[in-house]
Amino acid sequence: MSRIRGLAIVVGIAVPAPVYSDQIEFAYEATDTFPWESGFLGPGACSFSCVDWLEDGHYVANVDPGDGNGVYNYHRWITMPGGQEPATLWVECAFRSNYSYLDSNGFVLDDGRFKVEYDETVASPSTYLWGDAAFDSSVCCAVTGMAMGEFHTHRFEIADGLSSRRWADGKLLMQTTICCEGAGTTYIQFGGSAGGLGGGPDGLGYPNMTDEWNYIRYGLITFGEVVIASDPPSGYIDPRQDRPVGMPQTLQGLDRFTVTFNEPNGLHIGNITVESTAPVALRPNVQWVTRPEGDDGDTWEIRLDKRIPPGHRTRFIISDEADAVAVGQVGASSVVEYAYLPADVNGDETANTQDLLALVQGLNACLVGGTCGSPESLLHRDVNRSGTVNTQDLLRTVQLLNGTQTLQPWNGVSLPDWP
Repeated sequence: MSRIRGLAIVVGIAVPAPVYSDQIEFAYEATDTFPWESGFLGPGACSFSCVDWLEDGHYVANVDPGDGNGVYNYHRWITMPGGQEPATLWVECAFRSNYSYLDSNGFVLDDGRFKVEYDETVASPSTYLWGDAAFDSSVCCAVTGMAMGEFHTHRFEIADGLSSRRWADGKLLMQTTICCEGAGTTYIQFGGSAGGLGGGPDGLGYPNMTDEWNYIRYGLITFGEVVIASDPPSGYIDPRQDRPVGMPQTLQGLDRFTVTFNEPNGLHIGNITVESTAPVALRPNVQWVTRPEGDDGDTWEIRLDKRIPPGHRTRFIISDEADAVAVGQVGASSVVEYAYLPADVNGDETANTQDLLALVQGLNACLVGGTCGSPESLLHRDVNRSGTVNTQDLLRTVQLLNGTQTLQPWNGVSLPDWP
């Protein structure tokens, strides 16, 4: 279908709306509708120094505010004034921008803006969004260091009706106590602007500032969701090289993975505990948790601050039990475990010459079946990490076992047991 608004024409194919569990009360996916076509107030909100369109399943707003007037804003009631606010609430969005907060010329202004008002007589603070950061509008708190050019997950939760928490890619931005009982009014807003006059690196605005919104969702908070799948699968032993040839200081290996739950759910860094048989200095920590693009609310990508260490086991205990107990509920825990043993192609937890036989058999099988390029084959047989499974992986396995070509010898090494 084609959508025309402002100066943009976007061509796409309409797809069926995803089906959600009862936990998700509302979802705007921006696949083929503008915000006001999905229950948001503010048709025409993007106007005067602002053009918007739909592209690749995203709502895109382009503000070129040399005059300081580029702005857009959308509003959706959750409960109208005089209504009954929900007992619990989460609101989540995914946002991407082409501008860094460092471009704000010393001003903490908003590029994108995400706000949830929950039954208060005094206005709640907004979250100011940039391509690499999130700020509280009171300028008290910030999460920075997020990767430019990616969608970032911003989430608001209130589980007890008394205090709210806001996260940016799983990092706590701010916790706020509800200050004043209101009149049942609850709503969400999203939008953005140029930050007003004086913004931009030269004080004249932000040329071609582009905000993208992947989705806006909200629902009721539940606990007890469990992991039903992960990628790579839990229990995976990585047999691939731990360092490139000639680069002994460059560690390779897993530094991220995804987990899928049995139901849509929230996740933050505090929900994850990392354990490893490696020395503390080598153990990874969770750096970010974010939604992968195309997710329907039940999958998260967990990103680490360093790679999983070779020669060791590492596991991730994912639990909402502490959050649940705090509000008198019952949570659940799941465990995702990985190990890393270069040359251990057969996955028996010891690297030795038997792995050469396993790789030969695997090569023959995937060549016959035409599956050498499959994700499963690359995980288990692409020993040299070239992106292709072939006889060069046999040579690299020999080199890993013998410790030639600047590689560490792994022949006879076994994974340690958990203490």
